[in-house]
Amino acid sequence: EKKWYEFDYNTTNNNRTNGSAPLDPVKDLFTTFNLAYVGVAYNLTISGTKAQIAGAVAMAKLEHEQTLFMTRSVNDVVFGYTDKFLTILKVAMPDLNDRVQLCANMSERDINSISKIRTGRKNISQLGEYTAWQGYKKLPYWKTDEAATINGTEGLFFAPNLDKTKSITTFVDDLFRANPLEFVKEDVTLTLPTYKYKIPKYVMMNATNNPLNDGFYAYGPDGLMNLTAAVMAPVFASKPSFLDAEPWLQDEITGLAPADETMDTNLWVEPVTGALVKAKKQLQANMMIMKLPLFPHLGDLRESPRFVPISNIVETGGMDEDLVNTFKAKVFKPKQQFIIVLWVLFGLCCLIAGVFGYLNCRHIRKNQKGSTLLIPNEGSKLGPGGKRDSYKGV
Repeated sequence: EKKWYEFDYNTTNNNRTNGSAPLDPVKDLFTTFNLAYVGVAYNLTISGTKAQIAGAVAMAKLEHEQTLFMTRSVNDVVFGYTDKFLTILKVAMPDLNDRVQLCANMSERDINSISKIRTGRKNISQLGEYTAWQGYKKLPYWKTDEAATINGTEGLFFAPNLDKTKSITTFVDDLFRANPLEFVKEDVTLTLPTYKYKIPKYVMMNATNNPLNDGFYAYGPDGLMNLTAAVMAPVFASKPSFLDAEPWLQDEITGLAPADETMDTNLWVEPVTGALVKAKKQLQANMMIMKLPLFPHLGDLRESPRFVPISNIVETGGMDEDLVNTFKAKVFKPKQQFIIVLWVLFGLCCLIAGVFGYLNCRHIRKNQKGSTLLIPNEGSKLGPGGKRDSYKGV
């Protein structure tokens, strides 16, 4: 049974599904794959020494016996927990991180790292763009300089006067990377005119079909983002129900809802100011499960990898009614008044031009009536130098 948890501690206890008991992400437990154990087994199989692998296998068999599955609270799995198995391994592998989490908790105050953004004072087109994120000027997870570059905005605002032919870029904390979004259509959102954007398909392609994604280790099927290097476990992000991914990924999982465009991530942005009006981020976290013969309980799995959904994460936000009204009063009303003034000035200019044109025409006609045109008399003779010496007036 699929359950949706609202991670808002002011409203969580009022959140109900089909009239059932309140859903509390801190107290409610569920069973899923053992993220820490599968992560360690995968990484040591790929790059560990024989001594490290032997130590991890021995530890997994002792009192801290590890299995393919674990039972933890919803909050722990999404926002992180300290794993005892990893803590013990950390003694022999000091660089190992013993904390496991799928998403950053944006409500937690982090005073140990600093992020920096551009003010747009020198170049308004760079307004709000990151120059440093969580203390990093370059992301340490990715293969190429281009992939490791920190750019894009937080997604709350963009440079003004958006161009529909160009993409906008956000830095997505959960994906540890900048992510472009492409224009979909003009829309009206919360009574405001907006541009609607979505994640383009090429962002989710593997490195074969989009060589730019080689820097993100995109060596799996289309439709997945490889987060292994960032979270130290074989976790892959996708759109819900593997939207825009290769069909076999969904065919292997029973119970997934059919994929459709309503599952995509969308932003609605007011194009003149670049202000975010509404946002809906939708991601699916998937664990890659495959045979790892050296580790207990993982040697009996099939050889070819299977990507199994762990959770769907939906984040929504945007302007409330008061902010929309303030936006209209402070931005749209002055803009409309300015446009009215421009039309009035244009009308006055047209009127003045018309008056001057009319007066000029009258002046020309008056001059024409009072003028004398001289033509030669019939039979007049040419004077000296070939000029006629007799004229009549008309």
